[in-house]
Amino acid sequence: MLNEIKNKRKMKKKGFTLIELIVVIAILAALSALAFPSVSHFVEQANNVADAQHARSICSVLLCSHVLYGNVTAENPWGEKHGYVYVDDDELRVSSMAVAKILEENGFIENVGKATMRSGKELTYPFSSNGGGKGFSKIRCQSHNLWSAYQVTIRVDDNKNVRFSYTATTGNGSSTTKDNGAATEAFSRLCQGRSSGDTEMGESK
Repeated sequence: MLNEIKNKRKMKKKGFTLIELIVVIAILAALSALAFPSVSHFVEQANNVADAQHARSICSVLLCSHVLYGNVTAENPWGEKHGYVYVDDDELRVSSMAVAKILEENGFIENVGKATMRSGKELTYPFSSNGGGKGFSKIRCQSHNLWSAYQVTIRVDDNKNVRFSYTATTGNGSSTTKDNGAATEAFSRLCQGRSSGDTEMGESK
């Protein structure tokens, strides 16, 4: 009889009560709620840096190509005196075939001659891992909170020197979108360049 009582007591000591489990779950949930914003913040910061690195790389390859061959053009389909490379979550848009070819040579775009034409004018390359035979972009805007699209604006002065500036927006880029001041300032700071002021992103009306 004594052995049976002892065994029952041991069995009772092995498990947790329902209240204890609920307390543990509540503590874990509270810790997760506290940790998640911090993790999300660090992920967004990493995405911001990745976008800035891509923008700087785009500027570097365009500048090198222009120094060697003088083939960077400051023109766009909308008749304005600047070129651009626009990047959002879904696609990359380029102001001219000359710029697109330089990006293809440096691994940003594939099948440059098979671009999708936006508004019948603008060279557009959807983000894809393989493209399915069409022209496609290998980079996309990775940020979501501080900005959701960015643009490198290209200008060539009278002495044939290339100048770059940066713009960012919190819009989705589905239509003409002017830059967002806070997003542009933050993006330009990361790129270590100057903002594009009131330059419109992508298509201009």
